[in-house]
Amino acid sequence: MRSLPALLVLPLALCLISMESRNADHAMQSMRLEVSTYRNDSIVKGWGYDIYADDALYIHQPTIPAIQGTKGFHSEQDARAAGNFTVHKIKKNIVPPTISVAELDSLGLLR
Repeated sequence: MRSLPALLVLPLALCLISMESRNADHAMQSMRLEVSTYRNDSIVKGWGYDIYADDALYIHQPTIPAIQGTKGFHSEQDARAAGNFTVHKIKKNIVPPTISVAELDSLGLLR
């Protein structure tokens, strides 16, 4: 008899979790995301990128992620490509949107 309330609460909890997940997915997809690149010579030589979500700084990436050391991207185009790939991951609800060495290599960003 005691398990009956638990059996009633469990489906309700699962339904609420599912609704929250769908709301989070919709929020990520409806966010306006913008990549901004910048020359980063003060700390590391090279380029970095920022990602703004609805005009608020969301990600600040002054270096190439996933590699050893602190190196900037070789060019503005490389920084923008990495930023655009990160935006793609965010829109697909892959959070945190980490980038692996293999992904950097497949994008042609490792030299």
